[in-house]
Amino acid sequence: MTSADNGLMDFRSRAVAESEAIRRRLRNGLSLDKSGVSYCVERQPSLSRLRAPIKIIAIACLVLCISGVATGGIIALLSKRHRVADDPSLLAIAACCSVGGILLAFVPTFVERRIVHRHLCQRDDDFGSGCEVQGIHVALEHAPTYGSIKILAEDVGLIYIHPEAHYVKMDGLSYEYVIHSKDVVELSLHSNEKSVLVSYMVGEERLDLAIAPRSVRAELKRQTLGSSRSLFEKMQDALGPDG
Repeated sequence: MTSADNGLMDFRSRAVAESEAIRRRLRNGLSLDKSGVSYCVERQPSLSRLRAPIKIIAIACLVLCISGVATGGIIALLSKRHRVADDPSLLAIAACCSVGGILLAFVPTFVERRIVHRHLCQRDDDFGSGCEVQGIHVALEHAPTYGSIKILAEDVGLIYIHPEAHYVKMDGLSYEYVIHSKDVVELSLHSNEKSVLVSYMVGEERLDLAIAPRSVRAELKRQTLGSSRSLFEKMQDALGPDG
């Protein structure tokens, strides 16, 4: 969440201030995105307003998901204990409630993906990628608080990975982030085998981020194979010591 969301200093505030100071020191009106330095700046214009509908849909789907699964389970349990008539139609209703509830759990990811791609895909023109390069839908959090219960991550958006130029760019709804390999302090795969932990320097300020792919495919891969390393491997190609 941003500082406007909670009334407290955002964990990115110092990096943003440092980025603005770097911008002022650039010669001949050179822009940050052409300067070759890592930065973190607030999106202008901000798209933080889009976080509200994403949160509302996430909460509504969570409630409906729990209700559907619970209803299906209760009907099946009552039928098994012969508390209700042994009617196949009741078991069908129970199955529909449970399956429907489970499917509803995936709806917020699809809605978020649609919003993110609709508003951010065309915004990578500064780096010459445009929509020809498909950004990866990700959630971004403050690494020290990663894993705590949150309705929505501190930022969601698209990450563009450029191994040849040794940098990555993240377009979030609230902030924009650019990380050059020379400014990376630490890059590792989280113990959950899905999220990437990256620390980098913005001038004299260090920013610690946790980046997780937001897709059903990535989650299914982690659940079935125990790992979803593709994002880490791609970022390692661009930002690792050999990048």
